[in-house]
Amino acid sequence: MRGTTMAFLAAALVLWPLTAEAQRAYTVTEGDTLAAIARRHHVTITELQRANRMRGTVVRPGERLQIPGRDGWRRARGRGRRYTVRAGDTLNRIARRFHVSVADLQAANALRSESIRQGQTLLVPRPGQSGASLRASLREGNAPVVPDIAPELEEDEAEAIQARVAALGLGGAHVGQQLLREGATNPDWVQAAGSTDDMDGTLRMPVDEGRFLRGWGSGADGYHLAVDIGAASTTEIHAAEGGLVAYAGRGIRGYGNFVILVHPNGWVTAYGHNRRNLVVEGQLVERGEVIARVGQTGFARGPHLHFILVHEGQHCDPVPLFRPRIARADGAEVDEPELAWDSETRPSGIRCLAREARPHPHYGRGRRRGRRR
Repeated sequence: MRGTTMAFLAAALVLWPLTAEAQRAYTVTEGDTLAAIARRHHVTITELQRANRMRGTVVRPGERLQIPGRDGWRRARGRGRRYTVRAGDTLNRIARRFHVSVADLQAANALRSESIRQGQTLLVPRPGQSGASLRASLREGNAPVVPDIAPELEEDEAEAIQARVAALGLGGAHVGQQLLREGATNPDWVQAAGSTDDMDGTLRMPVDEGRFLRGWGSGADGYHLAVDIGAASTTEIHAAEGGLVAYAGRGIRGYGNFVILVHPNGWVTAYGHNRRNLVVEGQLVERGEVIARVGQTGFARGPHLHFILVHEGQHCDPVPLFRPRIARADGAEVDEPELAWDSETRPSGIRCLAREARPHPHYGRGRRRGRRR
């Protein structure tokens, strides 16, 4: 554990080489937005988020922000970055966006063609840096040199997200708790999540090659109305379906870093115990987009994803909907039917119960087993 902590601190010193002298304080005033503050101080929104350890874009009057010094951030950013491929991306489009060549992108990622897939993570060299030199620096043991953080948001995208958060009343643990308790009862949230045209009634397996640890209805008195998916710490977690990030934080007891999505058909999916959330409230995501990394924050024993599917206030078994099918550690598929929920009527093979029907046996007595992180 000590070695891991020291490695993390070393990485932090490499990635964030700011001193107190390199920063200055700013007090948020009425009408300020994060985008406006960033523009005023000639920094990016993502730099402000990093400097202040922010998980979202909401700021409030009276809040004090640290404004990063430009020189320190240039040193950090000059080492490259990671980018997660989105729907509609091409290698050429990504190259233009970050002012690098397609050839350097291919070299940095050992790509033999220009073919990329949604959800794929790419190394992006800084302008003027060759892809080959970036890849060589990783091979030589100088990692971590590439920041692995919440997605770089374009200024117009960040402003749109802030406007969406304000218009829909997103943000805060009460939103997440409402979604877990009642489902997506706000029609504005469902409408903002997008169109159902591309939905086929299935869920993308949120962790590639994740293993089935425990299922819906397990535990004392069947309280566990979710699925635990085991994977190594920092493994990518993907959105099971496209939708709206309605909650991203760690303010809901027990779940640690937690992301909750609302989907166009009214489903709600939730992703708990994450090592790190990689999306912000109000953001729109595509099916398969990377939204977090596996961890064991909150009340968790070992790294895993705690995955919840909510429909009309009931917590449902998602296993029959997973594509590809989820398997146990020995490679055997979980013995549940393969189904698609492509109509308003729930398939008979999918089990659902209200959360209060199976209360956790330990919360009621003021204690909870497991280790909190």
